[in-house]
Amino acid sequence: YGGSPPAPGVQRAVGFRIQVVRHLNAREEPVPLSGEIRLSHPQGQVSASFVTSEDGVAVFNHVGAFGAEAPRIDVSAQGQLLAQGKWRPEMNASVREVLTPVEVQGVPSRMGASSGLSVGLSLLDGPLAVPFESAIRLSIRDSGGPRVGLELGVQVEGAEFVPTAHEAGLRLATDSAGNADFQLRALEHSVRVRLTKAVPSAGNEETWVFTLPVVPGAIVARLEGGLLRVRSPVPRSVAHLNIIDSERTLLAARVPLVPAATGSEGVLSLGDLVGPVWAMTSSEHDMKSMAVVGWPIAAPEGRAALVRPDRVVVDGVAQALTAQRHDQERIRTAASGFALFALLAELGLLLRLRAVHGTQPAGASGLPKRGIRWTSEGATLWLVVFGFALLAAWVLVRG
Repeated sequence: YGGSPPAPGVQRAVGFRIQVVRHLNAREEPVPLSGEIRLSHPQGQVSASFVTSEDGVAVFNHVGAFGAEAPRIDVSAQGQLLAQGKWRPEMNASVREVLTPVEVQGVPSRMGASSGLSVGLSLLDGPLAVPFESAIRLSIRDSGGPRVGLELGVQVEGAEFVPTAHEAGLRLATDSAGNADFQLRALEHSVRVRLTKAVPSAGNEETWVFTLPVVPGAIVARLEGGLLRVRSPVPRSVAHLNIIDSERTLLAARVPLVPAATGSEGVLSLGDLVGPVWAMTSSEHDMKSMAVVGWPIAAPEGRAALVRPDRVVVDGVAQALTAQRHDQERIRTAASGFALFALLAELGLLLRLRAVHGTQPAGASGLPKRGIRWTSEGATLWLVVFGFALLAAWVLVRG
């Protein structure tokens, strides 16, 4: 799994996620094994070994440049080719980019004398996740531009301020850019923020209400001192992570987690990644969990959270299933031929037995001495035919 290849001649980091499964009666079972992945292109080739974990997943990361021709990818293990194909750019719209809005516009809940203000909240760290803190920016504009030094009261529902000394509420004043920053820790999956501005001339207040996006069960990724800190709200042993840009997966990783006060956490060294990039986290190796989020970690201020689902780059499953069907057809043909041969042989033996019994000397009654009556022979014959018919049906169904 991965994204599209880099533009020709561009030195970029690329990451792949390798998944190995065994198909058993329409079920998929992960396979822990060691193998090799090889990228071949006119400028050369690169290969690396991999070892899949207990969930059948391994990652491969590479930094390099490719030519105009699509690189070829071969994945093999234990002397067997598992998958091969060309790594081509994504040409259809099946790969979706899901942008979480970073700015939430306030809805006036009670207006006396309108001040004509435009009030918005920006989620600097992406959507909220319980029970982690998030940076919020309040922006206030009017027809003349940013409002400087404007004081507003802030109250929250379903969250708490960080630090928690402002339980009753917080008062903020905008800076020279018309902004004021504060931090919230989500406590529930529904968070509302209420901003209030006094309107002395009208003797009342002007209020704006915001509903902030919260992703239940999300694994949070934050860049802290050059390391990516990954935190899960529940205990788990590993988090699956992709470092992505708007076009491709730059790095794929399985981040080991250890118990922590808020569930579990781990760290990942990113090295020299050039932004803008996002850290897409998931509890599932296929990166398709309901709580998948792409956290902005080296993105320009105000960029949204980005989710770019992995796409299948090369697929060995279809090739393996086709080969399996061919093997099953050969087994069915051989087994059916053997069953037919055995049936004909059994019928021949029964007819021979009948003929032998029919030629025995007559007894005192003048009738042939027959060890087997015709009715017994007929019943035996039908039992043999029925048994081989069941055998043929089982072979055709089960292969």
